[in-house]
Amino acid sequence: MTNAIVPWNEPTGSVVPKAASTAVDIAQVAVNLSTRDQRQIVSAFTSDSFEMMAGFVLNKALSQLKRTLASLGMAFVGEMLGRSDLNEDSVPTVSISDFEAITLARELGLINSTDAKRLTQHLELLAHFDGLSPNGTDTEEMTREEALSFLRTCVNSILSRPGNIAPLEFLTFRAALEGRTFKETTTKFTCSKARRISLRRRRLGSCCPVARASLALRLSTLLATWWCWFQLCGLPSERLKSGLSVKRMRR
Repeated sequence: MTNAIVPWNEPTGSVVPKAASTAVDIAQVAVNLSTRDQRQIVSAFTSDSFEMMAGFVLNKALSQLKRTLASLGMAFVGEMLGRSDLNEDSVPTVSISDFEAITLARELGLINSTDAKRLTQHLELLAHFDGLSPNGTDTEEMTREEALSFLRTCVNSILSRPGNIAPLEFLTFRAALEGRTFKETTTKFTCSKARRISLRRRRLGSCCPVARASLALRLSTLLATWWCWFQLCGLPSERLKSGLSVKRMRR
């Protein structure tokens, strides 16, 4: 048995079978929905209430996504989103917008970029139908194919998946910054390098409050750890050294 490093990656592949072409076939894959919810989805679809079904299933999916993010701590979510108004008492389904939930879930690897794009498009399409005038709703309706696409995307990306434990591992790693010196060869840094640069920078930004808030953090640990983080995020060491020298001169 080898001890190869397995980096945390976003979910890949399709949970919903390609052969699933009806609302019944897709809904029964949604293990995170109750039997009652599945029946309501199928009933709305078969009665041609496509917009009602699409809104219901999208709301269920995004509510679960927000609760998953909130399990990391709402204060942590607030740091990641750059929102100081969020704290541990904030209600995730109310305090986090749909677009914020999709974006943060994609950057944390809870959903992949393709599903994130589809969820965003579904949100915009649903908002379009909701914004139509009463006269427009009689002539412009969601099609059966569009409703089925809503259902497939929500079930495949969120409602059929048990969840990704990677953010919890990252949260533990973030807390460890207060008392441990990391090197560029440390296993956790090696895993971090496997992720895209945008996520690396998001990680760096989310870890900054730890250094600011912890007054007991040892200076040597802080400098050694953040030096590795700056290198990890692609910041040229010459620029960093130059910036530090300028700050010393100003002091």
